[in-house]
Amino acid sequence: MRLARGVFAALGLVMFGALAAPPDGQQAPNPNFVANPHPFGLAGKPHVLPMRAPGYFAAPRSAPAGAHLTYYGGRVVSNMQVVQVLWGTGSYLAQVQNTTTPSMASFYQQALNSTYVDWLSEYNTSGLAAPTSNQVIGRGSFLGQYIITPSVTSATVDDTQIQAELSSQIAAGHLPAPTTDAAGNANTYYAVYFPAGKTITQGGSSSCVSGGFCAYHGTVASATAELLYGVHPDMQPGSGCSTGCGSALTTFANQTSVASHEMVETITDAEVGLATVVGLPLAWYDTTNGEIGDICNAQQGSFLGNDGFTYTVQLEFSNLQNNCVVSSTTATDFSISASPASVSIVAGGSTTSTISTKVTAGTAGTVNLTVSGAPAGVTASLSPTSVGAGNSAILTLSSTAAAAAGTYSIVVNGIEGSASHSTTVSLTITGASQDFSLSASPASASVASGGSTSSTISTAVTTGSAGTVALGVSGVPSGATASLSPTSVTAGGSSTLSVNTGTAAAGSYTLTVTGVEGSKTHSTSFALTITSLPDFSIAASPASATVAAGGSASSSISTAVTAGSAATVSLSVSGLPGGATAGLSPPSVTAGGSSTLTVNAGTAAPGSYTLTVTGVEGTKTHSTAFVLTIASPPDFSIAASPSSLALAAGGSGSSTISTAVTAGSAATVALAISGLPSGATGSLSPASVTAGSSSTLTVNAGTAAPGSYTVSVTGTEGAASHSTSVTVTIGGIVNGGFETGTLSGWTPSGAANTVVSAGCNTGSYCAQIGATTPSNGNSSLAQTFVVPSGKTSLSLFYKVSCPAVASRYDGVTITLADLTRGRTSTLLSRTCTNTGAFAAVTGRVTAGHNYTLTVTTVDSHKAQLDLVYTLLDDVALLP
Repeated sequence: MRLARGVFAALGLVMFGALAAPPDGQQAPNPNFVANPHPFGLAGKPHVLPMRAPGYFAAPRSAPAGAHLTYYGGRVVSNMQVVQVLWGTGSYLAQVQNTTTPSMASFYQQALNSTYVDWLSEYNTSGLAAPTSNQVIGRGSFLGQYIITPSVTSATVDDTQIQAELSSQIAAGHLPAPTTDAAGNANTYYAVYFPAGKTITQGGSSSCVSGGFCAYHGTVASATAELLYGVHPDMQPGSGCSTGCGSALTTFANQTSVASHEMVETITDAEVGLATVVGLPLAWYDTTNGEIGDICNAQQGSFLGNDGFTYTVQLEFSNLQNNCVVSSTTATDFSISASPASVSIVAGGSTTSTISTKVTAGTAGTVNLTVSGAPAGVTASLSPTSVGAGNSAILTLSSTAAAAAGTYSIVVNGIEGSASHSTTVSLTITGASQDFSLSASPASASVASGGSTSSTISTAVTTGSAGTVALGVSGVPSGATASLSPTSVTAGGSSTLSVNTGTAAAGSYTLTVTGVEGSKTHSTSFALTITSLPDFSIAASPASATVAAGGSASSSISTAVTAGSAATVSLSVSGLPGGATAGLSPPSVTAGGSSTLTVNAGTAAPGSYTLTVTGVEGTKTHSTAFVLTIASPPDFSIAASPSSLALAAGGSGSSTISTAVTAGSAATVALAISGLPSGATGSLSPASVTAGSSSTLTVNAGTAAPGSYTVSVTGTEGAASHSTSVTVTIGGIVNGGFETGTLSGWTPSGAANTVVSAGCNTGSYCAQIGATTPSNGNSSLAQTFVVPSGKTSLSLFYKVSCPAVASRYDGVTITLADLTRGRTSTLLSRTCTNTGAFAAVTGRVTAGHNYTLTVTTVDSHKAQLDLVYTLLDDVALLP
């Protein structure tokens, strides 16, 4: 159960001190009531009345002037069910712990079944203007005493712990679950009693101390029944509450007085613990003086229980008597009337009359209603069977068809306490005349010429008793026959109409079945439709198809009813060329249905053929044609555009591979690549196309050696295969920055060539042409390459180490040979410097041409110390 904390109302009588005078300009407070110091809406803050000093009870008390309880629309308790809860073991007042008379158990049972509660009916909410809970307050009962073992064992117990403990004990089944009235309003009240030594705290206030409280009641919201409970600290001598919570001669009398205060306040204002404003969910409340018990605080009285014991209670405020009372001193009485007071029905019928009550003296009590005088065959019922005086009930009178005709007096008696009154409703029953109804099921049928059908002709008694109904049929067309079996029935029975269409002409006819019972005659119609002998139509969709040799096609063969009813149509196909096959699925259909014709060209020769699908339904035969065209085997052409690609080393390019239909219809052409050089990759996207479409060939030079290669793309369509070629020229400078740490891509020759990692132009490596130790002869490094598209110049950086002694003979030379044109250019004549810096050299190139770049270190060794070498770096082709 999901529970939420609420706001609470509490009882407290002054134990010490007196009320302070109000500030200037303010109205003096009710001496019996101290306003709640905690405003509505603060969960767990009770509507506290401070305790009183013992001398406070000596002064006579009365209801404050102007006191009046206003109804705000909240719930009351219809029939309170008290569960007494003892908070564990310990020292309790004997009458609190015992259940024999007198005890708190007997007090609750006697109080809830006495005039102390009866007069609270003046606070019934039924019949009040909205908002209202529409409840009637009645007597209740004591459900039992339960001793729990609480989880909280400390000497001080807070209200939040009490709420949680009650919820837990109910959930565990140690306490009975809350009960409700028929409308779902909570009836159960958990009266929790604590042993000596326990202090209760609530919102900063404590029990049995000056400024504290004697008891309080509260509400906990729930998704089902709300949890209503009261908290009662120990009132034994020495507890503090023994002198500040009442003026009776015994502790038990003060205990019952406090208990009555909380009990009656819960009955008349059950949801005060949930209120956040002066309004819903408050029930009966006085904004100046509080709840029904607060107005009469410190005023005690008594009532005599049925067990012979006199119990002390607190007086409660009566709006009607404008005073604090123990019970109503005004005699209650009521009047009762019926409207209409005279009703008439036909035997077998029913009617109603409104039974109204009205308060004629005292307060509105509960009027219990009974009804008598109904004759045989008539039932009389009241809803509800008890009402609050001033409300009404509905009398329903229902008769059977066998009820005797006549006039009867129906008496409705009402009892409210000792008052009893009755009212009479005059009921007149008239005899029912004998009559019947007639119907056909089914009411229509469609039959082919020469066929038959039937319908059930049903009768039913509508008034009076069942008599014999003679049946006849008319409207039968010429050539048809109709009969009824049996030809007469007892009303309520049935007959079978049988119809044979014979030779009657096709058309729609209305047959009439007439029944006669005494002077009563009724008819029902049967619609007969005679249809012609069945016929059908047949059609193919599509009516033609073109397929390649070996291919297949299908057509839906549809039928439709053109006359009569739907019958079975058997289907067949003819006209197939040699080498072809055909099938129908299913081979027969009900007219209106369809079949699928499937044709496979197989090895049939190309050409157009007319297939005939024939349908037979009885004596009816119809055909439809399906034209099959077998096309020649498909063929195609393939071409590449552009047909040549010039790629840089590691670069990529693409060519469009186009196809075209050259014979037959377009089919799928599967494409494949061949002739790629080692290190290069190629792809086709897509790898297959419909003839007439194109694909894209993409070639990536990767690490392939420079040169020209013929790459073939082959297309295959069935048995047809064709190819096209693309010339791929791979060029560009390979390993121009020597960052591979090797001379890959270059051709070394001569005395000494290596890769070094110091003194380079950029990066980590560069080439050294020549040696740093004495050597004989020249050293060269060369690379042949093709200039890719978009490149127009060659760029490189060199640094020569050439001592002055060798400048006449040695140095570095750089040449660029255009192998395509057969021309050689000197990019750098023999140069011998020793600047220690790299110098740039450039030269023009033409895209697609084949070149050889040669860098030579000249070392004549004419001087013993002419150590000549060249560093080469960052060779590249530029746009």
